Amino acid sequence: MERSRSRRMNGLSPERLSRLHKLAHRLALGPVDKATLMSALNVGTRTLYRDLDTLRLFGMDSVRTHGGFTLCVPASEIEERLPFPDPKLNFADARKLAKIEDPAARRIVEQFARIVPDFDRIGSR
Repeated sequence: MERSRSRRMNGLSPERLSRLHKLAHRLALGPVDKATLMSALNVGTRTLYRDLDTLRLFGMDSVRTHGGFTLCVPASEIEERLPFPDPKLNFADARKLAKIEDPAARRIVEQFARIVPDFDRIGSR
C-alpha cells in the first residue's frame, strides 16, 4: 500500500498539485456544490471525484452535505499534508538549502546525507 501511495505522490504533475491545492482551500471555506467546483477547477465529474479521492489519500477527507462538499481538515493543515512538486534541484542548490538552520531544511539534510555519506552541514566538499 505504501509503495503505491508513494508512486501516486511522485506521479502528480505540478498542474494537478495546483488544482488539488485550490480544491482543498475552496472546500475549507465551507460547503460548495459539485457544479461550482467543476466550473472553478475547469474539470469534469470524473476528475473532480478523482481529485477528492487524492485529497483523501493525503489525509484530507471531504464530506458531502446538503450544501455541497466540505473539507474535514482545517485550512491551516492543507499545506502540511499536500506534497510540493519536485523543484528539480541540482546538488549545489540542495547543499545551499541544507545549510539553512530550519526544521523544514532537515529533510533535505537527511536526504543529502543518504546520497552523499560524508556530507556535513557546512558543505566542505
